[in-house]
Amino acid sequence: MIETNKQLQVWLKQLKEQGESRCAVDLEADNFYHYQEKLCLIQFANQAHVEVIDPLSMDDLIPFIDYLDTQTVWMHGAQYDFTLMHRYWGRIPGKIYDTQIAAKLLGFKKLSLGEVLNNLLGESLDKTEQRSDWTKRPLPESMLEYAKGDVLHLLAAADILTAQLKELGRWEWFEQSCDWEQNKKGGISATDYKDKWRIKGSEKLKEEALCYLQAIGNWREERAAKDNKTPFKILGNAKMLEWAQALAKGEKIKLYERWRKEWVNGFNHAIKQAKKQSQDQWPPVMKNSRMRLNQEEEKLVKSWIETKRKKAAELNIQESTLGSRGSIEAWIKETQTIDDLFMPWQIQVLGMDKENPGQALPESEPKEKTLKPKAKKVTVTVKSILIKPDIQDVASENVLTAESTRKKA
Repeated sequence: MIETNKQLQVWLKQLKEQGESRCAVDLEADNFYHYQEKLCLIQFANQAHVEVIDPLSMDDLIPFIDYLDTQTVWMHGAQYDFTLMHRYWGRIPGKIYDTQIAAKLLGFKKLSLGEVLNNLLGESLDKTEQRSDWTKRPLPESMLEYAKGDVLHLLAAADILTAQLKELGRWEWFEQSCDWEQNKKGGISATDYKDKWRIKGSEKLKEEALCYLQAIGNWREERAAKDNKTPFKILGNAKMLEWAQALAKGEKIKLYERWRKEWVNGFNHAIKQAKKQSQDQWPPVMKNSRMRLNQEEEKLVKSWIETKRKKAAELNIQESTLGSRGSIEAWIKETQTIDDLFMPWQIQVLGMDKENPGQALPESEPKEKTLKPKAKKVTVTVKSILIKPDIQDVASENVLTAESTRKKA
């Protein structure tokens, strides 16, 4: 594992001498163990070499980031990784190709890294370390082996996916989709939201229950930050909703016996403060974000959803791959331009008229070919970069993603 700036410089020099133009990358964070996640590990692989980099022990990763700018970088399910890149590197380096997006465009039903590798290569991944604490040092061998697995076979899988995409004439779809994810969407962490207490299910609560939920949620965030724990390890979302509704009905709640006195006192104080709030201080119920459509617009939306369903069936892909209902509504209502809502390939496949919102082109596009992914056993040979004797002391061993956030298994 590369653990010093000097080791990184030596290794990067050797990579540049190899002349490779593509690589596989994965990132590991500690979002299951600490309040603010940290970038804890970087896994890298190319055709000849696999390496693990320790970002916690180095203060200058700019040379590595600059190197990635020269590469086509393959990742799997990269959206959460984009969040980490933005936060710790300030940008997303290089050209990112996502094998999960490729699998989706080919009609794979199961999109986790393990399922995709098993489908294409017959390889299985050991995911026992998936929720391990990546801040541990030194990292045990089992965790290093897990880290290697996320990138070891990724380029071999990428080769098969590339061939199948091109055979179906979907390579351009893939490039547009990867660019869309990298440059338009990016990723977002739960800790980036302003009202973090508005968890899933809160939209069903009335104002008084929301008042208690807000108090409980704010207490949980403060407690998690003080104890450096992930919020869900302080109190789960389901229990937050249950207690907020019970308190709004005037019912008593039973706190966990395992809670320390400091936690109990802080929680009770938060609830007492919530009880003192007047109704005009209660947080508002969030209105349904769905747009209001008139009869003609609703008819158009239903028509386009049916078109999307039929096209997805013809192409053997998931309906969501062709866009969402919300995007169709926004296009018809003209609240956003079609180019901000759909990728060019989606517009073409669906036959949308860019000049006339809600209208179809006079002639529909021909049906695309479909291809059932075939399993293929590939033998991958990983070679180590030779390290000259005089720099062995600074060269590392060649070793090989919130509740939320990233799930590659």
